[in-house]
Amino acid sequence: MSSHPKDGIIVEGGAYPAQRLLLDDPASSSSEHHSAAREPGPSETACPPSESKPTTAGTTTVAKKSRPKSVPNKRGRRGGGGGDDCRDGDDATRRPPPTTTNDDDERRRRRRPRLPSSPLALDDAVDHSDLATSFRRPIFVGVPVSRALTIAYSHRASAARSRKRAQRRKNAILAEYEDLRERMIEKKLELSLSNDEVGRHNRLVGAWTRKVFDLELEEPCEWREGYDRLRRYREVHGRLPPSVKKAKDDEERFVSAWLHQIRCQKGHDDKGDEDDHDDDGDDDDDDDQQQQRPKKKRQIATATRKKAEIDDYPHRIELLARLGVVFESRAREDRWETMFQRLLAYREEQGTLRFPSDDQCAATRDPELIELQRWVKGQVLAYRYGKKRNTDAVRRLTDIGFDFDKWCAKPGKAKGEKEEEKEKKKGRGAAKTSDEVDAEEAAEGDVEEGDVEDAKMPAILGVEDEDADIAEMADV
Repeated sequence: MSSHPKDGIIVEGGAYPAQRLLLDDPASSSSEHHSAAREPGPSETACPPSESKPTTAGTTTVAKKSRPKSVPNKRGRRGGGGGDDCRDGDDATRRPPPTTTNDDDERRRRRRPRLPSSPLALDDAVDHSDLATSFRRPIFVGVPVSRALTIAYSHRASAARSRKRAQRRKNAILAEYEDLRERMIEKKLELSLSNDEVGRHNRLVGAWTRKVFDLELEEPCEWREGYDRLRRYREVHGRLPPSVKKAKDDEERFVSAWLHQIRCQKGHDDKGDEDDHDDDGDDDDDDDQQQQRPKKKRQIATATRKKAEIDDYPHRIELLARLGVVFESRAREDRWETMFQRLLAYREEQGTLRFPSDDQCAATRDPELIELQRWVKGQVLAYRYGKKRNTDAVRRLTDIGFDFDKWCAKPGKAKGEKEEEKEKKKGRGAAKTSDEVDAEEAAEGDVEEGDVEDAKMPAILGVEDEDADIAEMADV
């Protein structure tokens, strides 16, 4: 027991080192005791002193440090000792109002000290892959080290184990890849050997095929006889024979018919070159075309059945090509391109793409103009009445400014001729009314001064069958 006598007061045990009790009289009230005592700080707990027992005269001894009993507060609750609720009702200091959570967080954040960066934070901004295999063994072995270094050792060992597993998977894939690569090299070698073998067989088969073709061409047969006669005709005249209807003798007629049959087998009846225009540039008459039209249809039907025959014998086609015989696709494309270039030259020379009428072309006695006008007329017919248009040909003609509606116009008659025709019509048609005469004159003036009407186009050509005429005149 440690006692500190002051004014006749003894405090045992030093129970209150931060608070000294000043009790002058044992009978003094508790309020006086509290008023004389120092008011506790914010970190101290204000509690009433324990009950004291009188000892010797004028002194009070604190016999025991005991927890004070709870005292009813102002709200009627009993609080234990050591809390704010232990203060007496009226004299107790009121607690400040509770603060909100946001205020507490803000105050705690302001009071929180700034911690330095963790020593285990990794620097991801720089790639240290080159150090993955640089670590051999730790320096500190068997000696205590810092906790940060211990954790770093552990993380580095775990990452190294993961790297080893990934490396093993990579090695397995590389081994499989090398196996596949070796197999691919073997297969490429086998493929190269197979290609060489196939090439040798191709050369062998090709050589024997060439020998068979040559022997077949020399073998006497009906086709060989026709070819020999065509070759002799070419050597004598220097050109291929004209159409059958223009043949002058039996030999020329036979060669023309045989060549026409061969062209039909190839799927080409020489619509633009054989019947319309021969090698000498002459044109056939429309009457002859109409007479030959039914026969030509039968020949086209026969050509469809026999097309495979000539296509199966390319050596015969090659032999005919040496004589200058041109077949379907090339002849048509070459002729169309040739006429198109002539059309461009006509535009440069005349400054227009409009053509004179048939009578005017015939009056000029210019075979090139007649042929070009006839070809252009065929293009217009194919565009207007054809069942299937050649879009590429139409596009090329349109690009150069060709007008399919205004390509030809009949010339207007002189004023004196018009008056004479009017007088004749009035004399012949006395029974006609004046309205009918005026209507006829107006219709005649429209035809003379205007363009060729679409409905009159077949009549200009003298064609009865539009589809057949398109097949003959349009090289599209």
